Order: sequence, then C-alpha cells, then structure tokens
Amino acid sequence: MNIIGCHPRGFPGFLNPMVVKELRQGLRRRYFVTLFLVSQIFLLFTLSAHITAIQRGDDEVWVASSIFWVFLAVSLGVLIPFSGFHALADEKKAMTLELLQMTNLSSRGIVWGKWLSLAAQILLLISAIFPWVVLRYLLGGVNLAFDLALLGLLTIFGLTQVACSVGLSSLSSLFLRISSVVVWVLILLSVAWISLVVSVWPVSGARPDVFDLLNWGVGEWLMIVLQCVAVVFLALEYGASQIAPPAETHSFAIRLLSWLCVLPGVVGFLMKRETAVFYIVPSFFLLWIVCAGAVVERFSTAPGSYSGLARWGWLGRGLGLLFYPGWPSGVLFATISALLVICFFVVVGLMSLDAVFLVVLMIGSLLVPAAMAQMLPYATKTRFTIGQLFYLIIAICFAIGLFATLLPMGIGEIITHLFCFLPPTILFRWLVGKINGSEIEFFLAANLIATGVAFFVLVFLSLPRWRDIRRIEGGLKEER
Repeated sequence: MNIIGCHPRGFPGFLNPMVVKELRQGLRRRYFVTLFLVSQIFLLFTLSAHITAIQRGDDEVWVASSIFWVFLAVSLGVLIPFSGFHALADEKKAMTLELLQMTNLSSRGIVWGKWLSLAAQILLLISAIFPWVVLRYLLGGVNLAFDLALLGLLTIFGLTQVACSVGLSSLSSLFLRISSVVVWVLILLSVAWISLVVSVWPVSGARPDVFDLLNWGVGEWLMIVLQCVAVVFLALEYGASQIAPPAETHSFAIRLLSWLCVLPGVVGFLMKRETAVFYIVPSFFLLWIVCAGAVVERFSTAPGSYSGLARWGWLGRGLGLLFYPGWPSGVLFATISALLVICFFVVVGLMSLDAVFLVVLMIGSLLVPAAMAQMLPYATKTRFTIGQLFYLIIAICFAIGLFATLLPMGIGEIITHLFCFLPPTILFRWLVGKINGSEIEFFLAANLIATGVAFFVLVFLSLPRWRDIRRIEGGLKEER
C-alpha cells in the first residue's frame, strides 16, 4: 500500500521533510539508542532501590527518588540538547545548506525541522519514562501529582534547551560554539540541582512555597509556558538568521521576540508571583545578548531588507527606527530597551541606586565598546568585522578589571579610577564586590557621561546610514 498516496498533497506536503529526514537519522544514531537503553537500565536500578527502601521500612525513599529525577533532568536537559549543538554545524561542514535552500525549504523550515526532530526524541523518551513514574506511585512513598508536575516541567525545559542548542549550532566560529556549549551546559546542570531540591524538600517539609508545584496556579504555569515558547521562537529565529541568504532579514522577529521573552516575567512581578524571579533574570540576560547583536549588526543596502516594514507606510517606517536590520536601528533599540528596564524597576518598586548603576553599566557595556569599534581606523575595520572588534574590546575591558582585582588593593583602585569610563571594567569590578557603596555615585556619574557620549557618537555616525535608508524607502514607494 502506498502510504504517501493516502494523502492528496503527498507526504512532504503535510509534514516538514526535514523532520522526516532528521527523525529517521536521529533514531538510528548510536547516541540516542544508547541513551534510551541506558535510561531504561538506570530507571530499573532506581526502582530496585525504591523497592528495597520500602521493604526495609525506611523513610529514606527520597534518596532513590532524588537519583531518579536527577537522571531525568540530565537526560532531558543536557544529553539530548547536547546533540543539537551539531544540528546546523554539520550541515555547514557538509556544505549541504545551499542544496536544502534550493528546495522549497526556507531557513526557518530547516531550523524548525531540526528542532522538531529532537523534540520528538524527547517526547519518545518521556513516553518510555512515564510507566516508571506510575509504577513508583503504585509501590508507594511518592506523590503522583507532584511527580507528573515535575515531569511536565522538565519536559518544557528540555524542549526549550533543545531549541537553544539548535540555535547556537549555527555559530560559524569554533571558539564561540565551544564557549557557548560550556556556558550552556553549566546552566543546564542547574536543572539537575533544582530537580534534586524539589524532590528532597517535600520529605523534610521545608520546601519554600515557590517550589511547591502542587500549589502553582494556572498563572504560574501559563507564564512559564509562554516564557519557554518565546525563548524557543527566539532561539530558532536566531539560528535561521545565521543560515539565511543575505537578502533575508530576521532583525524584526529577533528583537520583538526578545521583548516578548521579558513580558511574562514582568507580568509575574506585577501579579506578585514568587516564581517570576526565576525567569525574569534569564530573560533580561537574553535581552542584553540580543541588544549586543543589534548594536553591531551589519548594515545592508539591499532594498529587500527594508521592504517588509516599508510597505506598511508611516507605521512601518516608524517601527523601522527600532527594527530595521543594521546597527543604526540597533543602537536605538538597545537604548529604548534600557529605558524600559528602568521603567520596570520603577513600577515594581525595585528602583534603587544599585539598580540604576547596574542598568547604566549594562547599556554602557553595549554602547561604549560599539562606539569604540566604529571609531577605529578604516584599515583595522577591513581586517576585522565590527562585531569581532566589539567583543574584543569587551574582553579587553574585562581583562583590565580582572588585572585590577588580582593586584594589591591600592594599585587596583588606582587602575579602576583610571579606567572609570569603561563600563565593562567597572561592571566586572562591581560584580566581584570591589566597588564600595560610597564610590557608586562617582562611577555612576563617570559611566553616565561615557554612555551618553557613546550614544551621541553612534547617532552621529549613523546619520549617513539613515539617509541611505530613507533613499531606499523612497525607491520602494515609487515601485509600489
């Protein structure tokens, strides 16, 4: 029987062919087969430990339960997402991206197909784990409702982390990929710690309300789901932007999604939800990363890069001030984002000198290095991209802060005051606790001045670019 013929549009018409290809190859890989078999053996071991503890009448069933959940957290949050770090890199290495783009698959279709195939592997592993969860409940000593809630939470986080790993796999630089893998694995390992905490505390009765999954309302779960959905879209959109043709832009979607990532946390704080703090901090970090990419984004003179917003008339041109591709709009986007963060602190009642100092240092760590990179000699900018110079300047500033920290206190303070106009240096010194509260006002004033000067320098340098954009908008309007 021809299964493809059963559907009038054919098999590839109702299912992304990239999903079919990647899922078929993924299920045949030794990595997934080994993980699947090892997980079953390990779950059998934890179940045996659970039965032994019950037969002995021990109250330490939580030991086997903790091992059970830590293994699941590592499997769903680290091992499967780790395979996603090669998703797009392997296609680049094999030089098959151009062949894929010659088909009906877009850059988004390729990236989403990669993610869906890994998401299917997670769901397949979950379906194999679910009977063990129910069996542990039948043996006694566990709360089935709590276990199902924790399993659902790990599934959501696993799907989100897979999206992040697929998006990071598009990085062309080996150093950046290795660095992102190391940082991301350290973050994901914290999921194992959280699963250990939430599985151990119910026994002692000392679990804070924020970890009591059974008392979470619809609001908490809805905010977490919306947050994870926004992160998934942001990560996959970033991955698509790295493999897309030059005429295809993703700036509008990436910058808008970075704001949407912050929105659930903001709403949670306004509703006085204790869980909001767990995803507002990572979302602010993601917003800073997007702003860092925006202030050094390559400027394009291709009319197709602006046609999407320009066809909306005056509204599109207004939105283009923040969402057009290129660093001129990126500077305005980063500045507006910083002002919105300050407004958030004011509204939720967290406004303080330290909060203002932190926001100024964060926005200054974007604008000051970006202005320095733009003002370097032309010969330097021909050898390196603006983005490479930007991150190199930030690394040098952090190195200065580290050098000042390692030196004796008196010499370190002198170096700190000499480089008080470099926000990344002052940020590093403040994070390691080397700036006293009495000195914050001085460094705040110095970095406000440096950030303001950098902003006006970038605006001045962007004026010719904006004239080019207006000329492109005029040409597009005449074509319509």
